[in-house]
Amino acid sequence: AAEGLQDKYKSKCKGVDKCPTVPETVNSYQDDDGCPDSAVQVTDDALVILQQVNFVFNKSVIVKDSFPLLSEVAKVLKEYPRIKLVSVEGHTDLHGKPGPNMKLSQGRVTAVMKFLIKAGIDKKRLTTKAWGMTKPLITPEKTPDDAAKNRRVELKILQQDPK
Repeated sequence: AAEGLQDKYKSKCKGVDKCPTVPETVNSYQDDDGCPDSAVQVTDDALVILQQVNFVFNKSVIVKDSFPLLSEVAKVLKEYPRIKLVSVEGHTDLHGKPGPNMKLSQGRVTAVMKFLIKAGIDKKRLTTKAWGMTKPLITPEKTPDDAAKNRRVELKILQQDPK
């Protein structure tokens, strides 16, 4: 950065730009660092995805607008070879019957797993778990937004090498 610009733009620049050659992503994740942010965060026990994986209504078909998110998941898994086994876990909302919802969540996590394998992730690093409607985040579902939050894919780390 040119001398004096940090002071000139201090109301806009909150810290040192760690990635001066690429634009910042403003999505509430580490937005003071000047770097593009990932939609996938690695914690001790999960790959936390900050966006929803979307599917065709009542189907196990991934909507194309979720492809970049799942590609980001694959990229993160490639960057973290110490993560040996991830459980792709699927949840549905509380509408409908338990049996069909369990089948739907299994189909959806299988679709996610197939996407990740096609993106270059070894199938030995992936397993699936369907939860159907058994583990809602919000109950009762009072709004469509509540139901949407219950419909989710989670990525739990089951095995990894020490850091």
